[in-house]
Amino acid sequence: MTGCAHYNLEPVTVQQNRPAKSQEILGRSDMRWEDAADIEVFHAQSSLPSGVQFASGKLEVKDTSRIEVIAFVTTKMFNPFGGWRFTLADPYMQDESWKDYWCSPNMFLTTVTIGLWAWLPFSWPCYPVESDDEAAINARKTRLVYTLKKGAKALGGNTIIISEFAKRGDSASIGNGGGPLDRKGQWGIEAGQAYGYVLLVKR
Repeated sequence: MTGCAHYNLEPVTVQQNRPAKSQEILGRSDMRWEDAADIEVFHAQSSLPSGVQFASGKLEVKDTSRIEVIAFVTTKMFNPFGGWRFTLADPYMQDESWKDYWCSPNMFLTTVTIGLWAWLPFSWPCYPVESDDEAAINARKTRLVYTLKKGAKALGGNTIIISEFAKRGDSASIGNGGGPLDRKGQWGIEAGQAYGYVLLVKR
């Protein structure tokens, strides 16, 4: 048995300046990547929007009249084909959305056959497998950025600063306001999780 799908990703708040629950999942099921295409992306290690800087691991806004920090966000990874159940499969990543239709019957058949169906190749496209080769890492980073852009859009921001791509066991490189925070990546894979700051920048 093998797999050739990817884990799905959702944007989640870690700390939010506007009233909201901690660890709130922001991604709306009907929001597509292109809906957040207008979100401007910066990477803390290479570029920053004018009016902000990092000092001692803390994001500082120099132009508060023009820039608002809305939230600090991350990504949550989950297995859309996880567990035995009689329900539909959870949504797959947008670039694998055809599996939403293909994998729901396979999930049902896997459940009623107590796992025997999983050994047939019909279900193999439904099982997520993440690898650590360069092409897979770059593709995963792209999906992580798309996911954080969706989070920024849902929060009403127009800019996201990607502060870190993390792996399980990595220590924080850019902290959340300098305070303690669990920033370990998920599933022990390179670039398994991303963090970023959502800003509203007046143009």
